[in-house]
Amino acid sequence: IAELRDRGGVYGCSRLFGHIPKGRENHLWEASLLYMNARHRDPRGSQLLRILAEEDLTFKGATGFVDFHVAATGFFRDVEGYADYFAFLESMGGWWRHAWYSTLAVTIGVAIWARDDQVVFFDTPY
Repeated sequence: IAELRDRGGVYGCSRLFGHIPKGRENHLWEASLLYMNARHRDPRGSQLLRILAEEDLTFKGATGFVDFHVAATGFFRDVEGYADYFAFLESMGGWWRHAWYSTLAVTIGVAIWARDDQVVFFDTPY
């Protein structure tokens, strides 16, 4: 956490991205694209979004490995940013109806709202 904070990050994950178990994505990416469209966020607008999706916005089916990802809780509480994304997902009943994968949701939320310099990729294995 100290290294993440020292580097100005709000979120960190391993450079190693792993595939999500089949069936765990459950249209979360499509819901996130709908959110980005509604909030006028560019779905290719961050390095992390470009890692998560192909040029044609097809989800790659992977997410960063994270066990040490939160360094700035204010970022995650921002009701006009990251927290708005989670409120949007909640309004769709996605957690209950689709059992969305929380690690992926956190990663996508950060990808949508964090600046590139706020995301730290660590060279550590998961």
